[in-house]
Amino acid sequence: TSGYEPSRVDGFSELTGRSASLYPVAGSPPTVVLGGFGMHRFAGDASPAMDTELKLQALGGKLRGAVLDVCTGLGYTTIAAAARKEVEFVATLELDPLMVRMQDANPWSADLRGPKVERYLGDATALLPLIPDASFDAICHDPPAQAMSGELYSAEVYAHFARIL
Repeated sequence: TSGYEPSRVDGFSELTGRSASLYPVAGSPPTVVLGGFGMHRFAGDASPAMDTELKLQALGGKLRGAVLDVCTGLGYTTIAAAARKEVEFVATLELDPLMVRMQDANPWSADLRGPKVERYLGDATALLPLIPDASFDAICHDPPAQAMSGELYSAEVYAHFARIL
């Protein structure tokens, strides 16, 4: 992103009790370190950009129509999915207001305000039951490490995914 002057971006979430900070990655947009866990692969030749592309490739031909991204993070997956012509819109769920502040401070997250993106702030386990059946064509589920968000790996969450697909 041209004209961007880097600065330290970090904070503490009263909601989750975790610290978070943007972490620079050479030749790539930054990642976020949340409670000591990196949210993207970035060691060696890996980068947040490559990590995002691999997530979308895993969806294959299902990446079309209405897409749900659970756990927005910095929004790279949402942004890349919304950029695909076969995607009508991406609804993205984020729990933590601190992460939204990090999105706002990160110039690589600016396209989260794009016309094909619908952002929702709230607990996915509370929001998923409110989504009507068969509302989405694809779901990208990329929560933090299971040690940090075990409820997002529950059978109940996966049952909601099956219902809304």
